Amino acid sequence: MDIRNLKGVGAARAELLAARGIHNVRDLLLYFPRDFDDRRNIKAIADLTPMAINTFRAVIYNLPARSFSRGKSIVKLKIKDSTASITLTWFNQPYMTRAFVKEREYLFTGYVTENPYGLEMRSPIHEEVCKAQEYAYIIPIYPNIHGISQKIFRAIIKNALDIIKSRGALSVSGIEAQLFPEILPDAVMAGYNLMTRLHAIINIHMPQTPENFYKARRRLSFENFCIRLLALAKLKEILKVRCAPWDKLNVNIFLSRLPFPLTDGQHEALNDILRDMSSGYVMNRLIQGDVGCGKTAVAMAACYAAIQNKRQAALMAPTEVLARQHYISFNKVFAPLDIQVVLLIGGMPKSEHVKNSIKNGTAKMIIGTHALIQTDVEFYDLGLVITDEQHRFGVRQRLGLSEKGGSAARGDKINKCHVLIMTATPIPRTLALVLYGDMDYTRITGLPPGRNKVDTFYVTGAYRARVHKFIDKEVKLGHQVYVVCPSIETITEPMTETITQDNPPVESVNTAQDMQSVTDYAAKLSLSLPGVIVSVLHGKMKPYEKQEVMDLFYCGKIDVLVSTTVIEVGVNVPNASLMIVENADRFGLSQLHQLRGRVGRGKDKACCILISDAKSRAAIRKLKAMEKISDGFELAELDLRERGPGDFFGTAQHGTGVVDTREDMDILDQAQSAADLIIKNGTHEREPLAGEVNRALGSGIISL
Repeated sequence: MDIRNLKGVGAARAELLAARGIHNVRDLLLYFPRDFDDRRNIKAIADLTPMAINTFRAVIYNLPARSFSRGKSIVKLKIKDSTASITLTWFNQPYMTRAFVKEREYLFTGYVTENPYGLEMRSPIHEEVCKAQEYAYIIPIYPNIHGISQKIFRAIIKNALDIIKSRGALSVSGIEAQLFPEILPDAVMAGYNLMTRLHAIINIHMPQTPENFYKARRRLSFENFCIRLLALAKLKEILKVRCAPWDKLNVNIFLSRLPFPLTDGQHEALNDILRDMSSGYVMNRLIQGDVGCGKTAVAMAACYAAIQNKRQAALMAPTEVLARQHYISFNKVFAPLDIQVVLLIGGMPKSEHVKNSIKNGTAKMIIGTHALIQTDVEFYDLGLVITDEQHRFGVRQRLGLSEKGGSAARGDKINKCHVLIMTATPIPRTLALVLYGDMDYTRITGLPPGRNKVDTFYVTGAYRARVHKFIDKEVKLGHQVYVVCPSIETITEPMTETITQDNPPVESVNTAQDMQSVTDYAAKLSLSLPGVIVSVLHGKMKPYEKQEVMDLFYCGKIDVLVSTTVIEVGVNVPNASLMIVENADRFGLSQLHQLRGRVGRGKDKACCILISDAKSRAAIRKLKAMEKISDGFELAELDLRERGPGDFFGTAQHGTGVVDTREDMDILDQAQSAADLIIKNGTHEREPLAGEVNRALGSGIISL
């Protein structure tokens, strides 16, 4: 059934739903809630429990009042019932003055605190009590869809379920046979005590108890992981393509040109690559390693092997800044070996000359951005494709480059190109199975000699003046400094951290915070530190402007670079000894670790200072962890325990899956065992499971 024919949708809402991949009733019912509100326990105001999430119901007699404090908007609403009163507060949300109608009854859910003036609830979820008395149930909370409120979306879901029920489709011969057939084998269902698929879908949308919701989510998470793992296993078989083995794999001449010996971890990774190249099958390998572990040197050696076998090698980087840096690094090593290195990025002058050299084979080593996958870029004989930080590219972009491999003259144009992916993003091995299960996997352990530990300090904004003095000191010692800000222009916004039972605010006052901006920060820093050369870098600058700034910074003509996260990946300036991250709570642990990795690349001691005025315990725990932990994979494991795997997968709702809680990691381990059993028994080839696996392969849900 087309979603446009469903009551409450219409053309406009159908378009909004389509933007989230919802085109029919099946898509709609596979769009699962991320959480729920238990609104069965509605309390009188006098019975609300401080320092906990509560729900109460009250009639509005006075409209909210707006005031200002330190230039920031504060909306307050005093509410009373027959037992007591409470103050509701919203920061920098002036529209809340128009959110209520007098003498109507509303339901409020939020975290309650107590101060000398009484009870307070900040930014509560609120909803008008409707005739259906919806507040008496457990209410699912869905990922937001722009333009459609939670209440309206729940009504659309209910209408879909009502239609199915009215047609008798909830019988075995109905919905199970048509929309949601059971896909998991009986042995798996019994062995892991799983709810049926049909009951899981009903209970995820309309749970009668929290227990039913959790059982449904467990079943759907298990199913999602299982489908991903089976799809990746199938894809791995599809990508296992025969090719002529390479026989010239002695890279000692190249290694002798490096100014440093490879570490044991680098040697292991290189041996895995050379073994793949000589195996007679196309390589499809992921090389993962912490910031600074030396992945680039391994990639260079792999490219040298390709060129020795009379093939071209290409490296695709996610940004122009990183592509140019790779070009400089590769050219420094390859030029003395009489290997021509070219750079191809979008909009560059003389690009036709570069494209011709790629097409006629003069260019042996090609480095670029996504410009490499343009249709007018033809390779003479591409044998190795390397993508740096592959998760920043779409799957189609990565495959688009590998499909340019092979030699038309030999008739092996399709799927004859070795593929190597590099990432410094610390992904726990358990999740790597799901994200990159179609690939062979190598992790580079250890760091090259001379890489110093970067001391990390977390401070509040009250220390900013002292931090600026430290900047001045480092510059006078001849060092350079990065300052990373979360925005290009100054904005002031309310705290957006989710307040939950496990993540309450530390203090009783939750104020808005100023988001530090690149432009304003650089201007203020120039005024406070005369004589220090400060420049800016951000994504809205033109490519040639960004490159000019990076060149000047690399050459030491800029003392302090104030930037957005455009410098997050791969930028290498050995003289930079200090990294300052403003509003550090706005970044994830892995991103903070990447930023920290931009310093400490030279012989001098380096440090990273994280500045944040965040109040939540979760944010403070995260920043304190950065002080204590220097290993990126340990931080990734911590991030996983704190936030669950949803952030690693991007959108938590994708196809048939709910991937949003830390408990899902236990489910993933179980799903891995189940997938192995299914493959062993051959039941993955049977319908309807085979159909779901093929659907996953076709829709691209198996990769970021």
